[in-house]
Amino acid sequence: MARKGRDLELLIAHLERILASVPVDIKSPDFIYDRVAEVRREVDVAVRGTVAGAEILVVFECRDRTRQEDVMWIEQLATKQRNTGTSTVVAVSSAGFSPAASRVAAHAGIQLRVLSEIAATDLFKWMGVRTMEVRLRTFRITHASVELDSGLATDVHLTEAAVARFQSMTDGTPVLWSKTDERLVSFHDAWLALGPQAFESELDSGLRRNLTLRVAYRSPEKRYQVETNAGLVDIEEITFRGLFFFIDQTISINKIFEYKQGEKTLAERVTFAIDIGSGPVNLVFDRTEDGKLFSVSAIEADGSPAATPIAFEIRLEALMS
Repeated sequence: MARKGRDLELLIAHLERILASVPVDIKSPDFIYDRVAEVRREVDVAVRGTVAGAEILVVFECRDRTRQEDVMWIEQLATKQRNTGTSTVVAVSSAGFSPAASRVAAHAGIQLRVLSEIAATDLFKWMGVRTMEVRLRTFRITHASVELDSGLATDVHLTEAAVARFQSMTDGTPVLWSKTDERLVSFHDAWLALGPQAFESELDSGLRRNLTLRVAYRSPEKRYQVETNAGLVDIEEITFRGLFFFIDQTISINKIFEYKQGEKTLAERVTFAIDIGSGPVNLVFDRTEDGKLFSVSAIEADGSPAATPIAFEIRLEALMS
C-alpha cells in the first residue's frame, strides 16, 4: 500500500467513529459511474448511506505531495462530482491548499481537509512521552491433546469427526465447546483464554522455544467439552504444544499525524514502531478532537492489520513519566 494508503488509515478511523451510529457503508478504494464519460471512476474513499429516505454519497479524495494543492485538482474534483452525481466531495491534502484553490473549492462546494505529519519533537500533550515500554507476546499452537473426564466409562471415545478436527489443527478450527461462553472454540481460543502470562515462567525475554504445556481444568463449570460417542463430555486437561516467544522493548515515537479542517484538529494519530522478529509493526494510538482516546491497534508498515497474532501490554507507569 502506498504512502497515501497509509495516511487513509487515520481518515477512515475518524469516519468510522463519527458514523458508528449511522447505517453507512465505507469503502476504500471504490468506483463510481461517470455519466458523461460512461466509465467507472476510482475514488479513494466512498461513504454511502440513506438520510430521510434519500441516498447519499460522500467521496474523499486524497493527495500526499510536498507542495500545496492548486486550482487544477479542485477543478478536476468539481467535474468528477458533477458527472458522478456525488452528494459531497471532500479533498484531503497532506500539504494544504493554495488561497486560489480554497476560493474555488468554496465556490464549487468542495470541503477541504489537511492530513499532515508532524515532527516527532512536537509531541502531543495527550501522549506526553517520547518512549514507551511494551511487552509483546506471540505463539503458534502446533498440536494439542485432551484428557477426558476421569469418571467416564472406559468405552467413551472421540468421534471420527472430532479426531479429524484435532488432526487439522488450524488456528480457527472449532473443536471444543466452551461451557463458559456456550460456543464452539478452537485450541487457539482456549489458549488465549488462559491469559497472556500463561507461558512466561518458561521463557526469558527474546528467547523463542518450542514448549509443551499441560493445563488442568479443575472447575467443572469452566471446562471445555468435546464430541464423543456418548455426546459432549468434559475435558479435564489439555496439553498444548507450540512455539512461544515474548520480548520487552522500549520503543520511540515513529510518526505523528493530524487530520484538520482549517485550524480545527479533527483527529490525531501517534505511531510507535515495534520489531516483533518477523518485521516491523506499528502500535497506533488514535484520539478524537474531544481529547478522548478511542482506539489502540497494531498494523503493518503498509497500513494493513498486523498479520502475526500478537498481544501487547503497555506499562502505564512508563507512559505517565
